[in-house]
Amino acid sequence: NSRANYYRGTMEEEKENYKNAFTSYLDALRLLERINSIYSNKTDILHFKAMTYVRLGDIFYWINAYDAAIECLNNANSLFYRIDNRYSATRNHILMAIIYEHRYNYKNSFRHLSIADSLLMEYNKNSQLKHVIERINASLMYNIGYQDESFKIIMQQYRTLESPNLKMEAAGVLGDMYYSKGMLDSALYYYEEYFHDSRFSIIDAANHIVEISLQTSNNEMIAKYGPILLEETNKELMFSTIKIDISSLYEQYKIEIKNEKMYKSILTYLGIIFFITLLFFFLGLYLLRLKKIAYNREIIKKDFYINSLQ
Repeated sequence: NSRANYYRGTMEEEKENYKNAFTSYLDALRLLERINSIYSNKTDILHFKAMTYVRLGDIFYWINAYDAAIECLNNANSLFYRIDNRYSATRNHILMAIIYEHRYNYKNSFRHLSIADSLLMEYNKNSQLKHVIERINASLMYNIGYQDESFKIIMQQYRTLESPNLKMEAAGVLGDMYYSKGMLDSALYYYEEYFHDSRFSIIDAANHIVEISLQTSNNEMIAKYGPILLEETNKELMFSTIKIDISSLYEQYKIEIKNEKMYKSILTYLGIIFFITLLFFFLGLYLLRLKKIAYNREIIKKDFYINSLQ
C-alpha cells in the first residue's frame, strides 16, 4: 500500500532515520508509478506522488545532496502544476531558491524567487510565504552589494513579525550581516536568537557562535555551545555516510523505473506489430476470398459460354 509506505516514511523521518524513511518513500513511489500508469490523470494520485517527491527532496536537502534535491522538487512541481496546487509549487520554488543560494548560484536563486513571488500574487498575497520570499531576496541582494536597504528590510522583519519562526530566521540573516561587517558582539546576539529555529540553524548558529567566541576568548560561550557543535558535527558526518547510500538507492530506483517504462514500451510496440500482422493476415484472407469468388465467377461464365456453343 503506497499510503502505508508514505506514512511509515514520515515516522522514520521524524526520528531522523533518513535512510529508512527514504526507502519507505521509494517503495511508495514505486507503487504510485504503477497505479499512475493505469489512472494517469487522477488528481489524488498525482498529488500523493508529488508529495512523495517533496519528501525525497527534503531529505536530500537535509543531507546536502543538492542536485538530487532540486531534481525531486522539480518532479514534484511538474505534478503540482498539473493539479493546480500553486501553494505547494510556491513552497518548492522557495526551497530551490535557498538551495541555489547555498551554492552561490544567485541567478537561479533569484529566478525561483521570482516564480514563487508571481505564484503568490496569483493566489494569496497575504500568505506568510511572502515574508520568506522577502527575507531570501534581501539576503541575496546583500550578498551582491545592496547592503543598506537589505539590512533595513531584515531588521524591520525582526522587529515587526509576530511569527516566532519568521523572527528567528530574520535573526539568522542579521547575524550573517553583522558578522560580514566584523561586528561580532551584534552577530553573536542574533545568532543566539537564531539558534533554536531548526536543525540547520542549530549547527549554523553554533558554528558561528563558537567561531566568534574563539576570536573574542569568550570561554563561557565556548563551554555552552562547543558540545552542541560537536554533537551536530557528528550528525553531519553520519549524514555524509548515508548520503552515498541514499543517492545510490535513488539512482537504482530511476534505472528500475526507466527499465519498466522501456519494457512497457517494447510490449506496446510488439502489441502494435502483432495487431498489424493480424490485420494484414485477415486482409490477405479477405482478398484471397474475393479473388477466389472472382475466379469462380469467371469459371461459371466460361462454362456458360461453352455450353451455349454446343
